[in-house]
Amino acid sequence: TKAYRNAIDTCMDTLNQNGAFSETPDAYDLTFNGSVSQDLLNRKLSLRSMRQCLKMAVNGYEEAVQERREIEEMKNEYEKMEPSHVFMNDYDKRILDFHLASLEFSIGAPLRTVALKDWDQDDLYAFDGSYITEL
Repeated sequence: TKAYRNAIDTCMDTLNQNGAFSETPDAYDLTFNGSVSQDLLNRKLSLRSMRQCLKMAVNGYEEAVQERREIEEMKNEYEKMEPSHVFMNDYDKRILDFHLASLEFSIGAPLRTVALKDWDQDDLYAFDGSYITEL
């Protein structure tokens, strides 16, 4: 939306410099008669071009604002939703179970009986000291 806003500001400045907002009624009149000077014709064509550019920038800006509004509404709807109670699907659960079983096999004890405070960080699959806890 900043790009559209900058384009609108640029067009407005150019239109202002060319006298588009002056009180003359023929500022946008592009009727051609043989007595029109080249400067006046260039000015009128420039104003017409800027007006078209401004119209496109305003339309783009309005579309961007509408899209942002829709995204904000969707975001608010998602924020109002309750979190899911199922955080893992069956496939993820099977993978986790495999890794836990592999860890239990390498340790030689069920994980519920292992105290993590005795974990030896230097050894990948071993514990130091008494690592079996009472249930």
